[in-house]
Amino acid sequence: MKSFQNKKAMTLVELIISVLITSSVMIIVMTFMSKSIDELRITNQTTNAIDTTFNIKDKINRFMKWWLANFTIYWTWWENTPFVLQNGTWDKWVIFAVINDETQKIQKDKIYGNNYVWYRLLSSKELTDIETNSWVIYDYSFPRDKIYNWARVKDFIATSYNSWAILDLYISDFLVIDENNFWEKIDSLFFNKADIAEFNFDF
Repeated sequence: MKSFQNKKAMTLVELIISVLITSSVMIIVMTFMSKSIDELRITNQTTNAIDTTFNIKDKINRFMKWWLANFTIYWTWWENTPFVLQNGTWDKWVIFAVINDETQKIQKDKIYGNNYVWYRLLSSKELTDIETNSWVIYDYSFPRDKIYNWARVKDFIATSYNSWAILDLYISDFLVIDENNFWEKIDSLFFNKADIAEFNFDF
């Protein structure tokens, strides 16, 4: 008697094995792609942070070489220190500070989140107000066109040496961002050394 069984058709067992093999391959491929995407994202964040920080350095350099060779550092209860650059005739001023992206004002506490280096020009009245009471700088809003928003700042510490002749600026940036911890105090969080980029500039 002639058999009508199709020998070319897949059996149920073969079909199950094929699906399992395909699924395993897809899992491996997706895991590899996910890891590669994460590594690419971290690399891009690192590159952007480094480029942005050197742009900040270049901007300060240009200000100081053009006309703003004098500087004043405003120490506060918080570690991040705003500073003002002034020209020799004391009629042009610019302030650099760490600003919170949401409030567009100087970030008082060291809070983890969208904190960037911004700068703004100051009027003569504003500088007089600052010299009278340095706390007024926390009331000033900073325009968004002066933001360096590719580097989230951890530290922005200005000091001076050589009898106030040289401005020393330490900046550290977060390379990996965890939005779940936004608005947490930086001192209460743990960061891997590899997740922080550190820079030290002299002007």
